[in-house]
Amino acid sequence: MKTSKGSIEKRSEKSYRLTVELGYDANGERIRERKTVQVPDDVLKSKSKKQLDMFLDDELTAFRRELETGHYIKPHRFTLERFYEVWETEYASNPKNLSPTTYDKYQAIYNSRLKKRFGHWWIDDIGTFELVTFLNTLEEDDGARLDGKSGPLSTSAIKDVHKTLNSIFKFAFKMKVLKENPMNGINAPAVSYENKEVYDEDEAYLVLEALYLEQRKQRLMVMGALIGGERRGEINAVKWGNVAYDTRTISIEGNIPLTKAGIAVEKEPKSKSSIRKVSYPAWYMAELREFEMEWRGERKIAVDAGVWVGGKTDDDYSNEYIFHNGKGKPFYYQYISKWWVKFCERHELRYITFHELRHSSVTLIIEEVVKQGESPELILKAIQAQLGHAKYSTTFDIYSHVTKKMSDITAQKMDKFDMKKRGTSG
Repeated sequence: MKTSKGSIEKRSEKSYRLTVELGYDANGERIRERKTVQVPDDVLKSKSKKQLDMFLDDELTAFRRELETGHYIKPHRFTLERFYEVWETEYASNPKNLSPTTYDKYQAIYNSRLKKRFGHWWIDDIGTFELVTFLNTLEEDDGARLDGKSGPLSTSAIKDVHKTLNSIFKFAFKMKVLKENPMNGINAPAVSYENKEVYDEDEAYLVLEALYLEQRKQRLMVMGALIGGERRGEINAVKWGNVAYDTRTISIEGNIPLTKAGIAVEKEPKSKSSIRKVSYPAWYMAELREFEMEWRGERKIAVDAGVWVGGKTDDDYSNEYIFHNGKGKPFYYQYISKWWVKFCERHELRYITFHELRHSSVTLIIEEVVKQGESPELILKAIQAQLGHAKYSTTFDIYSHVTKKMSDITAQKMDKFDMKKRGTSG
């Protein structure tokens, strides 16, 4: 179809190519620009030729106007797969742009979800409508999960997919591969904390009893999360110089969230607020002191055997890792999580993720506070500091359902003052 504005050529049921003639160059060669547009589903479903013609005419008019005003950005014909390589090389692999952990996560999401769905598409053909539709499918029960389990994908997992897409398309816009970021206006799902699995007090006792049947090293690592609320990467990175027996605290100053090519990737904790001092009960610190003597003996054996890769000074080991692989190197970053799975199976304990031990720690604190008659909301500020949350709202959002439950229990204690139940008329 030709018009005074240009021509429109059907490429497929949903795809049309627009062509605008711009005259001739100095060599007498015709100047023309082309652009492919996708017809929205609502226009296709209407099966109205008039509506389709109006859409295409509007697109052609806008295309010519962009060309004439110099606002048109000619797309580099990248497929998403090809541009993903550019994004990796020029942006994502630089630690100044993405942390190694985030980069690793985005890589996994692209390879497991985005490559199959959009990898072969021209990047400028992937619009907001297609992305919204894709994200909506992740909320469906059938086939959204990759672990074979039933049920919808968690909101936190969908949010990670959203972040990955936004990172790629935001960079494409910055590099002027796209005229606009199609992810603009697509809100990430709000993460729900209501269904986090935690241990109650009785289950925590069962876990602790089972831990005393294990080696002290692994026992102290698990207790770091269950008693101190530390993250897995923080436990990996703790050193003897971080321990203060007199104040019963351990300073959290490092984080090992990843291991690449056998080398631990160490960085600062998750946020500035995550750099903190975690308080521990006296019995835990006493056991840690006993473990320090075992650690020194293990270190001497490794040094004598010539396999120690930690520090060489016998008197000062403050900068060496408390939990290591027997040679002074920190454990592989997933070691404790994998050990935890086998531990739960071995002792027939209800399994929750290692990170959920951190949440169990807080739940147990709140329950104990309520037993003592205190308001659970009052303790949340202290918990915020203990866990290293940047915002109080994060602490409240995660544990509000726990504090509500505990507040209800506290309120029920006042039933004894119900005079109607005491037979007094009012």
